[in-house]
Amino acid sequence: MSGEKEITGSVIYLEKVGLLSGSTLQVSLVDVTQPSDLKTLATEVYTDLNQDFMEYALTFDMAKLQYGRTYAISASIFYEDERVFTSTNHPALDLSEETLWVKDVVVKIVSVSPDA
Repeated sequence: MSGEKEITGSVIYLEKVGLLSGSTLQVSLVDVTQPSDLKTLATEVYTDLNQDFMEYALTFDMAKLQYGRTYAISASIFYEDERVFTSTNHPALDLSEETLWVKDVVVKIVSVSPDA
């Protein structure tokens, strides 16, 4: 496997709170084969978030994939370098698919900013 491939999708959160201005979304392709030792293969960071619908496009190098490993999408929302939301469920991806769309990566509150 070689060449670049793109994964697109959306990130949502279910809590009824607004995002603070200046929040950023970080989406990564991670190797989750060893849950205690996640390895990041590609990351994109987004600003100017729309709290109703956050889409991403993540490009990665197919040559970095290893046979027998398990890969997933991880997402977090940060405010002033503090992780406020993060994904806790990392369903495995089938990276052999021609088109990759990962619908509704759910992030949950992990920290509440004192300014919120």
